[in-house]
Amino acid sequence: MKQVTATGWVLVRLGEVANLLTGFPFKSDKYVDDSNAPRLLRGDNVAQGILRWDGAKRWPQAATKDVAEYWLREGDIILAMDRPWIEAGLKYASVRDSDLPSLLVQRVARLRGTDRLHTRFLKYVIASKAFTDYVLAVQTGTTIPHISGDQIKSFEFLLPPLQQQRSIAHILHTFDDKIELNQQMNKTLEAIGKATFKHWFVDFEFPNEEGRPYKSSGGEMAYSEELEKEIPKGWQPDKLGNHSIIKGRIGWKGLQVSEYVDQGPYIVGGSQLLDNRVNWDNCPRVPQERYDESADIMLRESDILMTKDGTIGKLAFVNELPGPSTVASGIFVIRNNSQTLNQMYLWSLFKSDTFRWLVETRIEGSVIPHLYQRDIADLQIVLPTRDVASEFGLAARSIQRKISANSEFSLRLRRMRDSLLPKLMSGKIRVPVEAG
Repeated sequence: MKQVTATGWVLVRLGEVANLLTGFPFKSDKYVDDSNAPRLLRGDNVAQGILRWDGAKRWPQAATKDVAEYWLREGDIILAMDRPWIEAGLKYASVRDSDLPSLLVQRVARLRGTDRLHTRFLKYVIASKAFTDYVLAVQTGTTIPHISGDQIKSFEFLLPPLQQQRSIAHILHTFDDKIELNQQMNKTLEAIGKATFKHWFVDFEFPNEEGRPYKSSGGEMAYSEELEKEIPKGWQPDKLGNHSIIKGRIGWKGLQVSEYVDQGPYIVGGSQLLDNRVNWDNCPRVPQERYDESADIMLRESDILMTKDGTIGKLAFVNELPGPSTVASGIFVIRNNSQTLNQMYLWSLFKSDTFRWLVETRIEGSVIPHLYQRDIADLQIVLPTRDVASEFGLAARSIQRKISANSEFSLRLRRMRDSLLPKLMSGKIRVPVEAG
């Protein structure tokens, strides 16, 4: 007999009210390089609450007829079945219009609502702490933890009447809409900053004394034998290591995950680098007695962090510090150490396509890619004049402040949403149906 509360909420299993599909085993020998071909949504593309398309594989449009049921739709809920949970959180996402067209690959689950379950409400069922706790309890495998389709279907939760589902989802989705808008604004600001850096320091079209583009306005150029190209007169080729401090560490020797504490210094790892910032909410903390201020790398505001193992080149700019903090192994800390350059120049350089290309040519290791400190220190850069670097730094700082403000606002919204989520989903807070 079904459990029904006085308010009409019914205890159900997810498989009774949701449509679940697991992906198709697409063969890698048929992948194509065509940027117009549909993307294949694999477990690697599922992050915490969002889909990421770095290194996306593509499938020929002509070969999609026999896999039509695996097309994704906007609003579909995606859940990684291998390593469904990592330190940063549950690997799930809602498909956006910008994620389409795409096809579902094996070991990834797609969930849709039915006439009993609103798809948008379903998203918050999967986002709930109760579902994460359930996944952690039932996942199997030690090397690669995984969850099955039947296990997903067996999750039990209280299902409110359909109209209340819409109302609850509407409130929570309002938070997500604003967070998404802030993310889009930040992407635009990032693109502006990236384009400005290229315009000034790659195309050499920084403003001259009359405010006109230097190179195209006849600015004097000089040939650099080291760089094998012309650069503005007065600029010099140099190594990045001469103008920055690059630090790394070997990790917390002997410290286990079970030893992390609720209060104590923060330790930032690769999974805490999210959207060019540090996700402090998911940052583990270590016992104070294990934190050696004389030996550890103590983070400062405006530090640049970059991953150097595995997924190379993930970045974060330290806008604020919630307390004493250091980094885990696998992270570089970069600071300006120059009378000519500034931290914003370095930050823009690390985000540039030029730097990305230079780094990719120096990555070593086939099983676990690795970048050494010397690889960054030895990179050749074009050293501008101090005045040009300073002027750019002021403009870039203005952009970074706007990005930081948007990110901080989004963080507050996430905390409010996450606080409301369990109360709304359990019925502890009642929502008028008119809210939807």
